[in-house]
Amino acid sequence: MNGESLPSPVAPSPPSSPEPRVTLRERLVAWLAGLRAYFSEQDPRFLTAFAPAFVLSVLIYVRSPLSNYIFDEQEALLANPYVNGQAGGFLHAFTRDFWGLPPERSIGSYRPLPDLVWRALWFVSHRPFLHHWVNVLVHAVNASLVASFVLLLSRQRATSWLAGACFLSSAVLTEAITGVVGIADVFGGLFVLTALMCLQRGLLSMPLGVFALVLLGLFSKESVLVALPLVPWVALLSAPILHPARPLRALRAGAAFVACAAALVGYTYFRRRFFPVVSQVDAGAALPAEAGAFAHALAKFLHWFQQPQLPHDPVNNPLVDADLPHRVAGALRVYARGLGQIVFPWTLSGDYSFPQEPSPERVYFPESILGGLLLVLPPIAGVFIWIGAWGAKCARALEPNCRALRSAQTSDKACSCCSRSAWFGCRSPTFRTPTSPCSCPRFARSAFGTYLPSVRPACWPCCLRAFCAASGRGALRRWARFWASKPSQVACTPSTTATI
Repeated sequence: MNGESLPSPVAPSPPSSPEPRVTLRERLVAWLAGLRAYFSEQDPRFLTAFAPAFVLSVLIYVRSPLSNYIFDEQEALLANPYVNGQAGGFLHAFTRDFWGLPPERSIGSYRPLPDLVWRALWFVSHRPFLHHWVNVLVHAVNASLVASFVLLLSRQRATSWLAGACFLSSAVLTEAITGVVGIADVFGGLFVLTALMCLQRGLLSMPLGVFALVLLGLFSKESVLVALPLVPWVALLSAPILHPARPLRALRAGAAFVACAAALVGYTYFRRRFFPVVSQVDAGAALPAEAGAFAHALAKFLHWFQQPQLPHDPVNNPLVDADLPHRVAGALRVYARGLGQIVFPWTLSGDYSFPQEPSPERVYFPESILGGLLLVLPPIAGVFIWIGAWGAKCARALEPNCRALRSAQTSDKACSCCSRSAWFGCRSPTFRTPTSPCSCPRFARSAFGTYLPSVRPACWPCCLRAFCAASGRGALRRWARFWASKPSQVACTPSTTATI
């Protein structure tokens, strides 16, 4: 009215179309696609592998919250005076055995770390359901470590995921994870796997880590003693993979062995100081007169180690009264059945759900022979495979020099010691060809850049044929074709070198 304009009416907006609903099938397909991408696009490093490993460990191994104390849990938790707080303070775990008994009443099993965990959880809940969750969690950690370590060695994503999944879902581990007493097994596996992962560290920090981890493993279970040969052997084999620039196989393996041995010595003296027991050797068990050097060495080790003496119970250990050959035969039968159970898990695990192993009637029978073969042949085959792979690698490293020899000219610089032709292989663009064998004891530069002493070969072609025979037929054929095309003897004349 006063010059003011009225607001123009706003046109109504057209009704928006409703958003399309996502069906359950589409959600499921998208979830599966994301799950597939998680495993196919990511390497199973520890943090990446732990989340799915924990979920699967919970789905497979968590038992009912209404479950009661089963099997050894009654002795390990309910009747354990240390766990119940009836025998000393928190650190008294180092003065008692796995069952809370003092040294004079011990039946073996000095494992203070599991007792420390049980004592801490006992004040939270007395139900075994809470205690077994520790096993489930640590088993997921172990599976993640397996996947990560296989990735370090194989550099293959699918193989690493598969290795972790197979370890996590292995039926033979069921009672070790669902049973509270299995905490000693999962803790021992945790520290051994972590010690193997520590091998990727430097030469100075690796022995310290291996020492600490093996020591903690021994305080978890005595069977961690297997780390003494295992960790150095893995260090020897994996050094070129984990440290390609400076493998130093022997040095790393030696450092790992010294660290494991120091952990064993430290554990033994610690246990003898805070948990003194009278071992079977100290009790006066004399060796027979016909005992050999190995028996005497074993007796001295047992006298030093002072392992708590196990009870003489034929019901729980039918092999306790058997002689040594029948014990070995029975152990090989157990080994064969255990490997078969891993592949065909008709029963869940090898403890309570497995039949008792009586003493065998004979020393030689199919299962003992099969167990012996399965125990001996795989390591031997592994050594030959390792040598073959190393020889193939050497052949590949020598292949450029072989091509250089084919394209080289006719002669070589004469040897200053014997005025005959010598073969000097090197990585430089200048490469000299062998024209006749040299018998002087000089140091020949190898194709790998290291100096190796000469062994005065009758002829270089024969030595290379013998080397190639150990490194594979393919390399042998290549070298045979090359040397067949070369004259056996060429006059030794000063000449120029062949430039590649």
